[in-house]
Formats: sequence, C-alpha cells, structure tokens
Amino acid sequence: MPQAGDSSDDFAAELDAIEDTESESGNDEQDNEFDARSELDTLRTVLTIPQPDAPMHEVRKALELAQQAYTAVRSELRALKKDHAMLQAAIPARSRNRVLKKTSTIDNDITRAGKMYAMLNYFWVMSGLFPTKPQPDVDPRSDTRWSSPEAKLNGAMAELYQCIPKALHKPMETYPQFGSVFRAAVSSERSNILHSLKDCAGLIFSTLKLDPTVFTDEPAKKKEN
Repeated sequence: MPQAGDSSDDFAAELDAIEDTESESGNDEQDNEFDARSELDTLRTVLTIPQPDAPMHEVRKALELAQQAYTAVRSELRALKKDHAMLQAAIPARSRNRVLKKTSTIDNDITRAGKMYAMLNYFWVMSGLFPTKPQPDVDPRSDTRWSSPEAKLNGAMAELYQCIPKALHKPMETYPQFGSVFRAAVSSERSNILHSLKDCAGLIFSTLKLDPTVFTDEPAKKKEN
C-alpha cells in the first residue's frame, strides 16, 4: 500500500519536472537574446577606433577582433554565394530575371494558348483586343471584316475565339490577367521563333550564296550590306 511519504515525493518530483521544462524554455529565449547582444557587442567593438595615444596592445586587440569579424563575414558570404549559384543552376535561364512565384493552372493554359497563337496566327496581339467581349457573330474570313477599324477589331476577336480552346472562352471574358499573360506568352514565343530563324538564316538563304557575315549582329556590317 502506498505510503503518504511516497505521494509527497512524487508530487515534489512532478513540480521539479515542470520547473525544469519552464527553465529550458526560458533558457532558449535567453540564449537567443544573448546571441543578439553578443553580435551587437562585437559590432560595436569592431567599429570602435583606438585613440591615437592608445597602448599598442589595445591596437593589436582591435585589429585582431576586426580580422576575426572579417573572416566570419567572408565565410558567411561564401556560403551565401554557393547557395545562390545552386539556385541559379536550378532555374531555367529565361526565368532568372522574373519574380519566382507559383503559377496557377489557368495561367499555364493561357500561356500555352498564347504560344500557339504566335506560331499559327500572328506575332503580335492587336491593340484593343483585350479585354474581350462575348464572341462576335462575325466571319473572320469575310471581306467585310476589313471595312472599318471596328470591323477589324471584331474580326480579330472572332478569330481569337476560334483559335483559343473553348475551355478558356469564359476566363477570356472574366479573368482580369488573361490579356497580360496572353500577351507575354505571344511576345516570348515570337522572340523564340525569330531567334531560331536567325540561327538558321544562313541555311535558309544558302541558294543566294550570301556572305555569312550578313546575318551577324555587327551594326556596321548590317548598314554596309
């Protein structure tokens, strides 16, 4: 049968355990505060310039602290550069200048449609095409679509509805970012296509026996030719 003394000993042990836990939690916070104060104190010490008449041992001590701080910062900088290089290697070259953010499914679908539009329809998006209106009852192949600026716009919009997947017709009318995402995709694909054509220009015009330097990036030669 448990004795009264045993119960009191168990109760005291539990109190000690609670106090130890609280003490450990408090120690973690104190350690963080201590680290912050330590870094601040080190910074102040490094920035403190010895007086002109200071003893040589104080000057040497200040120099030693400055060198230690410099070495620590340099090591940290090397680690950061290494991490930065690894991140750059993991990101496609064409995406490094963009803000990294999670792309939604709808944006991916719009981008895909924009690239197809650039490859199969036009290299540029007609001004005023976005935001779109409900699909106009216009035949884009009719001669009347060129009769006026409004008819041209309606014809281009009808043509856009024909080349965009039906699943994107509603978002094309309601999604505020549709136009900007679509234009960016068309512009990007246009650059890719023109770059590929430029790389193959010598082969495309090989029958003309042109000087290969005609297709170089040097302005002087372009102007001369």
